[in-house]
Amino acid sequence: MLAAVVFLLAAGFSFLVAACSGSAAWAAAQEAPVPAPGAEDKSVADGDSPVVRTGPITGSRDLLERHGVDASQFNRLRDGLPVGEDDLETMLNVLFWVRGFAKADVLRWARQDWRIEQLAADPGSHRGEMFLLRARAVKVTRVAPPPEDAERLELDQYYLVEVQLGPQQQPALILAERVPQAWLKAESLDEPASAEGVFMKLAGEQPERPMPVFVAARVAWHPDTPLGNLGVDVGLLDEVAEKRPFQSSDREPFYQVLSAVGRTAPGQLLRQAEALLSKASPPEARTDRRGNKYFAVAPLFNEGYKHRGKLYVLQGTARRVQRILVTDADIQQRYQIDHYYQIEVYTDDSAGYPLTFVVRELPEGMPTSDGAARYGEAVRIAGFFLKNWAFQVPALDDRGQLRTDNPTQTQIAPLLIGREVLWLPAPQPQRRLWLEVALGTVFFVVVLGLLVGMWWSSRSRPTRGGQLPDALPPIPAEEPAASTTQ
Repeated sequence: MLAAVVFLLAAGFSFLVAACSGSAAWAAAQEAPVPAPGAEDKSVADGDSPVVRTGPITGSRDLLERHGVDASQFNRLRDGLPVGEDDLETMLNVLFWVRGFAKADVLRWARQDWRIEQLAADPGSHRGEMFLLRARAVKVTRVAPPPEDAERLELDQYYLVEVQLGPQQQPALILAERVPQAWLKAESLDEPASAEGVFMKLAGEQPERPMPVFVAARVAWHPDTPLGNLGVDVGLLDEVAEKRPFQSSDREPFYQVLSAVGRTAPGQLLRQAEALLSKASPPEARTDRRGNKYFAVAPLFNEGYKHRGKLYVLQGTARRVQRILVTDADIQQRYQIDHYYQIEVYTDDSAGYPLTFVVRELPEGMPTSDGAARYGEAVRIAGFFLKNWAFQVPALDDRGQLRTDNPTQTQIAPLLIGREVLWLPAPQPQRRLWLEVALGTVFFVVVLGLLVGMWWSSRSRPTRGGQLPDALPPIPAEEPAASTTQ
């Protein structure tokens, strides 16, 4: 009897424990999220699910997803169909962010070793990736977005550029924010071009000849000119600020040209410029009093905007030569430039006003003007004209005295970029022994005359223009890029 009572008490206790345990488990089950069907076999990165990424940025698709352009937008793109409204919405969202990518990141991310067959075989896996495009531009269409899109995307217009990629002339379409202005004025178009484009979709209706569609911040122009053949984007010269101090828009063309001239062979630019000069005639070309032929500088001072990117050879006197350090880490990384030389040159026809030459190197033995009270070296330099830049100089009155009411004034100087300088040092006089003996004999006779003439001091050649600043001012950096690498 006692055993039965103990058994009943044990059974009741076990029931109560099981009941309490069951209630807690149910409550926990009620609070736990219910997985979606198939979620146990699907990662968060699949489908249209938002992706939260951390760590270093791995490429353009990664950065776009961090900005909210995720799989839900890329999956709206449909291959094998013309570009439609849904496509444009996604493409414009991509353009909004791509135009802010840092140039160093773009160059690192853009794939160079790719084939169209790879995109055609699996377009979905390549959406959002960046590719280097080498092509010929054949048509440009300007498009104005709807007012609501223009305001939301801060985009007044964009361009649809039809290109032919590579030797196979593969048709492709690039949606870009900026294109060279010269293309918009041309009646017909067939120009060398390049771009770093983000792949969007295949728009061709023929499977055997798909037409890839890309989004790019700009389409570069490489015309068949001395500068374009060096790989420089001549279209960047559209954005140079003429007759103004250095602006952020001057930074990329300045260093891109400076990098390009550094890749030329010694004497290459001078030979090309001399060939152009041989075909030039007045008033474009002039001959100085020593019989040297060179390009006239008046067109550069007066109508510089017409001559951007052209190659010139000038000869004159360098009054100042300085070594300038480049401290911009981005420029050092992309172009391997840590210094250049700035030269203040006066030509026979510059009317006492200076021109600025920037070069990568000086001839061996050519001195700089650092610490020199008087400096003057004959030089002949070939370089590409970039712009007229503005700087402040002391303002003098009619008597040559500094004005007190307005002590500074703006001066303009043409800026040209070349690789090197042809230094023309003055010949050393031949030694004449008989003259040295004669001078020694009459030394004491002329001492008195020398003392009387000590009041006479040599004077520098007068110049009408003010002296250039000690160095080109730092070119303002661009706005903070959206693609700062973590």
